[in-house]
Amino acid sequence: MGRTKSFSTRPKLYMSRAYLVTQPFPDVFNLFNVIEKRLHRVKRRLVGQGINDKAMRDFEPLMLAHIHTFVKGLAKSSEEQSIVDMTDRCRYLGFDIIGQLGFGTALDLQTSTKNRFMLAGMDTSNFRSNLYMQFPLLKKMGMELLLYPFILTSQMAYYKKLRDLIVARRAEGKHARKDLYSFVVDAKDPETGEGMRLRDIWSEAAFFMPAGGDTTSTALTGVYFYLSRYPQSYNRLAHEIRTTFTSGSEIRNGTKLSSCIYFRACIDEAMRITPPIATTLWRQLPESDNQQPLIIDGQVIPPGTEVGVNIYSIHHNENYFPDSYNFKPERWLDESPERKKLMHDAFTPFSIGSRGCGGKAMAYQEVTIAIAKTLWYLDFQRPMRNEKADRWGETIQNGGKPELAAMDQFGSVHAGPNLLFTLRDATSHELLEIDSQF
Repeated sequence: MGRTKSFSTRPKLYMSRAYLVTQPFPDVFNLFNVIEKRLHRVKRRLVGQGINDKAMRDFEPLMLAHIHTFVKGLAKSSEEQSIVDMTDRCRYLGFDIIGQLGFGTALDLQTSTKNRFMLAGMDTSNFRSNLYMQFPLLKKMGMELLLYPFILTSQMAYYKKLRDLIVARRAEGKHARKDLYSFVVDAKDPETGEGMRLRDIWSEAAFFMPAGGDTTSTALTGVYFYLSRYPQSYNRLAHEIRTTFTSGSEIRNGTKLSSCIYFRACIDEAMRITPPIATTLWRQLPESDNQQPLIIDGQVIPPGTEVGVNIYSIHHNENYFPDSYNFKPERWLDESPERKKLMHDAFTPFSIGSRGCGGKAMAYQEVTIAIAKTLWYLDFQRPMRNEKADRWGETIQNGGKPELAAMDQFGSVHAGPNLLFTLRDATSHELLEIDSQF
């Protein structure tokens, strides 16, 4: 069932009330759990100022600095011939960037272990929220705290760190930095005139961190995984990158990068097979709405019933993506216009509509620059001599197709792939030359 032909009738659907169980306080909402559409528009417009095209152009030098640190770390592993778990490395990069964008603060996860506890705390927070959404009664009963006592300690440490970041940022002055905080701190609801309270900013931060860090890191990890499993695609993409640019410093957002059409196909194909959002995004017709029946695929759905199409499911629907478990970037380039339209209609890695991810452009920018710079300076491959390490994070799907094994914790939770990196003789000297720029 595709997104354009899902409904025989199309009454107005709303986010499921299950999202409300993720509220930290009864009167506090963030972009993730706000159901009321007017308030969602206000919040989306507000946060959008910090991630629009102009904001991303201003932020790009800082993003490039973090990506340079990322590539240098991979280069160091090359010198040591050590195996790299890309889930960890990509998460460190993702959260260094999102922390910088959100609070103007370098978390330094790539270079120090000091703040890495934040990831464990965020994971337990996401686990708890996902548990609530699947079984809302647990929140009322508090039973999950008896079953998982480790949750509170880890989660509270993460929340305290977020609060400390906000307090430290407030002490610097409202517009000391061009970060997300500077856009939201003076914001007021156009209808009520109410401003952002500390708990409102904290709640948005608690959503912004995983939304901007984990989704992008999953997309990035997926590209590394599938390129390492499909040598033909790896070689074609490496050739495209290495013949488009003349130096690593040229690799930044712009016309040259956007001209690499096979590159974009590889990213989209990786996100098609392993989407960053693993859960089903539930919607429902309110029980009070009895004016028009909701009919899906010929079935009448009672008001109050939660409905949704899982992104993984539609991305592996053979009607839209034949040979769906096979990594085939060419499908985005070689098919007929009709087939391309059908695929694009079914391709929803960041969801769609007003509730779709507002940071989609930022995610593509981060992934493209990180992968392009990796392939400019380095080659990578699977650690074939160590079967256990080689298969880390991998599952085998239909017809023996390798897939990055992802579990649903709202976002996709995964491990690996483990990779070995080798410096390219032709470009390795550039890494030393550009150190002075950062």
